[in-house]
Amino acid sequence: MTRIQRANKISAPLLALTLAVLLCTLSPGQAKAEVELTFGLYTSDKASVMISKFRKILNAIEVDLTSRLGEPVTIKTRVAKSYEQGVTDLTSGKVDFSRFGAVSYVFAKQQQDAITILAVENSNGS
Repeated sequence: MTRIQRANKISAPLLALTLAVLLCTLSPGQAKAEVELTFGLYTSDKASVMISKFRKILNAIEVDLTSRLGEPVTIKTRVAKSYEQGVTDLTSGKVDFSRFGAVSYVFAKQQQDAITILAVENSNGS
């Protein structure tokens, strides 16, 4: 078990939904084109199960952003095989925003200071 995996197991109740989206660079005044974002996850279950768990909220975000930006927004999902790969995917720009545990967020923030928490999941999962 790696250092990140051990730390995430310890801090599981502090699970953070880290949305490090560069949406501040998108504005309704830009040229109309489809916006494609990539949401990152790391596996704590089968990839298909993880994707289905998040598809409903991602669909809602697509609808909201499409309305706000006045252009189509689609969100695809990238599932990393490890905590470390999930952090690397975000810090290297392979994904636009990610779901992280608290410790993975700290490691990502150390590597890329511009990463910001936009939402935090309560310990009861809401």
